[in-house]
Amino acid sequence: MKNGRQLDLAFELPEDDPYALLDPAVAQAISDPIAEIEESQRRNLELALKKLTGLNISLILTDNASRLISAKKNGFFYVVRLHHMFLGADPKVAGELARFIVDGNKKSSMILDNFIKEHRDEIAPPPPRKQRISTKGEFHDLQEMFDYINSRYFKNTIEAKITWGNVVRRRKRQKMQMGSYNASQKMIRIHPALDQYFVPSYYVSFVIYHEMLHAHFGVDNRSAITGRRIIHPAKLEFAEKEFADYEKAHAWEEKNIARLMRY
Repeated sequence: MKNGRQLDLAFELPEDDPYALLDPAVAQAISDPIAEIEESQRRNLELALKKLTGLNISLILTDNASRLISAKKNGFFYVVRLHHMFLGADPKVAGELARFIVDGNKKSSMILDNFIKEHRDEIAPPPPRKQRISTKGEFHDLQEMFDYINSRYFKNTIEAKITWGNVVRRRKRQKMQMGSYNASQKMIRIHPALDQYFVPSYYVSFVIYHEMLHAHFGVDNRSAITGRRIIHPAKLEFAEKEFADYEKAHAWEEKNIARLMRY
C-alpha cells in the first residue's frame, strides 16, 4: 500500500461459540443436532433420487398436508417437493418415488399411497379456520343479550361465543332452524332472520337461552334404552320453561313463523 503502510485487522474467533460469525439462521440450523440429522437425510435421499432417475434433482422438504409429492422441471433442474415423512423411507419406497417422478407410474403411485396411509400421523392437521364473529345486528345485539342471560340463568358459567349466522336466502323453506350450537367450536349461531324490526328482543333472547342450554347440558345425551343420541333431553326441555318469557316466546313464534320463513 502507499507509503508501505498496511491496515491491520486483527481479531480472534470466540472459542466458546464457533458459529458466532455466521448468519443467525444458518448458525442455528448447523448447531442444532436434529436439524443436522434431517439435512443429512435430505441430502442422502436427494442423491438416491438423482441416481435412480438420472435427473438433476433439487429436493425440498415440506409440511404441506394436501400435496405430499410434487415434481416440476425448472430449467436444468427438477424441483421435487416431498413431505418430511419420506425422510424415513426405505430403499424400496425411494425406488417407487423415483419411478413416480419419472413417469407417474401407477403401480408406484399405489405403493406410495400405502406408505402415506401408514405414516398419516406425521401429517400436521390444518390450522383451525378463523371464525368470523358478528354480534351487533341492525336491531339486536347478541353479545349484550348473551351476557345478561349468562348472568341471570347460568351464573356466568357458559363460555361459548355467539354470532349471527350467514345470510342464505331461499325461495321456499320447509323448516327453519333459529339457532345452533357447535360444541367443538363452542359457538352459538343465531339465524339472521331474527335481526328484523318486527322480531321482539324477548324472542331472540329465548332462542339464545335455548342454545345456551345445549352448551350447559352438553350435546352427547343418549337414551338409556336404545343408546341413541337425544338432541333435546327431558332435562333441557324442563329447563327451557325456566325462561321468564317462555310462554310469550312460544306464542309469538307460532304466530310469526310463516313471516320469518319468508326471509
